[in-house]
Amino acid sequence: MTSTKTYLLPVLLYLVFSPAFAAQGSMTIVNDWGSGFQAEVTVTNDGTTTLSNWTAEFDMAVEIGSIWNGELQSSSGGHFVIGPTGWNADIAPGDSTIFGFTATPGNLSAASVTVSGDGGAGSNSSSSSTSSSSSSTSSGSSSSGGCTPTAITPYLRVDGGDWQQTAEVTISAGSTLQFGPHPVSGSWSWSGCGTSGSLREQTVSLVSSCTATATYINSCGAQSTLNFPVTVESGGSTETLIEENTTGFCGVDGTIDNNHAGFTGSGFANADNSLGASVDYSVDADHATSATLDVRFASASNRPASIEVNGSVAGTVNFNSTDSWTSWANESITVELQVGENTIRLVPQTADGLPNVDSLSIVGSGLNPGACNAVPDSCSDMNGDGDSLLSCSGDPAVCLLGGGVGSYRVAMRFDAGYSGDLEVFAESRRRMFTSPQQSASADRCVDFLVDVRDPEGEPYQSDHGTSGLNLRITKGTGALTALSASPVTSPRTLFIAGDSTVADQLPQLWAPAESRYTGWGQFIPAYFGNDISISNYADSGEGTAAFRTDGGGLWNRINARLKSGDWVMIQLGHNDKTTSASLYRSRITNMVTAIRSKGANPILITPMIRNTGDPLSAQHIWGDLNIRNELIGVANAQNVPLIDLMKLSSEWAERIGRSAAQAYFVDNDRTHSNEMGAELFSQMIVSEVRQQNIGITDYLRNP
Repeated sequence: MTSTKTYLLPVLLYLVFSPAFAAQGSMTIVNDWGSGFQAEVTVTNDGTTTLSNWTAEFDMAVEIGSIWNGELQSSSGGHFVIGPTGWNADIAPGDSTIFGFTATPGNLSAASVTVSGDGGAGSNSSSSSTSSSSSSTSSGSSSSGGCTPTAITPYLRVDGGDWQQTAEVTISAGSTLQFGPHPVSGSWSWSGCGTSGSLREQTVSLVSSCTATATYINSCGAQSTLNFPVTVESGGSTETLIEENTTGFCGVDGTIDNNHAGFTGSGFANADNSLGASVDYSVDADHATSATLDVRFASASNRPASIEVNGSVAGTVNFNSTDSWTSWANESITVELQVGENTIRLVPQTADGLPNVDSLSIVGSGLNPGACNAVPDSCSDMNGDGDSLLSCSGDPAVCLLGGGVGSYRVAMRFDAGYSGDLEVFAESRRRMFTSPQQSASADRCVDFLVDVRDPEGEPYQSDHGTSGLNLRITKGTGALTALSASPVTSPRTLFIAGDSTVADQLPQLWAPAESRYTGWGQFIPAYFGNDISISNYADSGEGTAAFRTDGGGLWNRINARLKSGDWVMIQLGHNDKTTSASLYRSRITNMVTAIRSKGANPILITPMIRNTGDPLSAQHIWGDLNIRNELIGVANAQNVPLIDLMKLSSEWAERIGRSAAQAYFVDNDRTHSNEMGAELFSQMIVSEVRQQNIGITDYLRNP
């Protein structure tokens, strides 16, 4: 008996006094097809404090192909360490997160998972859990939300050779590399190695090693990613110097001056002190390649600028003060160039304008100064009749320009003798430009960015619309004299998350304007200029569940494209009638956090009223959920811009009366706006953006 007590005491003391780590991890094999499998790992925080910077470790004799909702931190000898992607780095007490992966070979049992992290019930602790396995052959298995990510099968080929089922490749500098992963249907996006856009097949020519990342979203909204590491055998680079008096210098919105010492060449480019006053260059590339742009400049103050390549923002250069106009310095940025002529534009981000620019040096392989005659991509570049006028027919004119999914810059010129109204729509009746009758005849040019998607309207609609880029000119058809359209890679984008009151509704051209369902997100593009694309992911019947950051199908689509500098407008609430206040608040907060984690900018918008005659205090309240109060609370807590459209629309309806207000809604529908209502609500939003001086103001057209 004495001996038994002697050995039990340390064990009991350990159980009572050691700080228990309550986070658990478990693995489930959700699909196994013999040569490979798909698994999910659930990390759960059963503790009383937030679990941060977690990792999940396990041992399996496999090769991992793709991972979603997690990032591989290390792998060695079959031991894998996977951590969060950023948005799911913190797990609140009682919550969990799920990541998944595909691997080869198959016919394996799920592994035991060990979770480590900061927090839980202790600090810097770890805990393991027995894992589980599901049916190894069923293709109907599902993950969280009932939607299982699809495994990506890698394919690539070099210089037009045979397709190879591999993700890793070594090529010679300048070789043409084509990525063509499967499946062939679904939504794709790319980054790295000069890839971009949403085409499944990507063709690049490289001079340096890099990794391309393919992101795939299947029909139910689940996301998968796969990396393609590319090793490029060494090749030579050369420096191409462009000054204000040499080939490749295309112009400056200002003057060429020589009144500040220290410049090279004949002088320097002195752009006007205003937004949009740019310095433009051109460079030819004999293959798609990465290149380093090195700008020599002088400035007495900080003057940040965007660097646009072929019409898209490639990055930002700060151009910090050099202390005087005679002190010169250099700033550089790496960009991706396409085969053939490339336009390079330095565009100021403030009304102070650009610094004085002495020269541009471009370091890369196969580069030469360009001739400054690239295909027009804006009104300022357009000459002649553009290249797409023959694609238009009828009155109202319909222009079918083709092309695939992606962003396009469109420029349209109208006869100087025409002074009437102008109105241009794109895709699913998305209004891109409107201009009233002019008091005097004048040459007018319209330019804007169009986001082409499939389907072209609401993300989940069965009617996919017309394939490719299409325009409809409802006012001014006979005056159109020139039209051009060119693809733009990864432009600055305003994403919209919302419901049917925001969505790009069907064209409904058979119905009168007052009876056409129209979301405000369908009409707001007309208020923005040619340097931002509007991508509306609002969808009928959807609430915060579709945009939740832990697997919401519509959030996955936005997140796959979201990048630093982008904007996201969020109006959700009409369809959250069964959502609790705490869950709604959590989902909106998580969206804000996830958007900011990518360097993008959220804007919260309270839903417009339903025209029921109810006062503001009774609008959009479902159980304990008061939509307006919750959004105001999140905006204050997270320091996020808030546009109180509910209050603005309530005051408007009260002012003109419920009967008069109904003219802005479809027939007897109290919720959904018609074209006149969509115009009104988009005006309210734009007016608030200007009044609050929200950063996206810089992208609005001049009123």
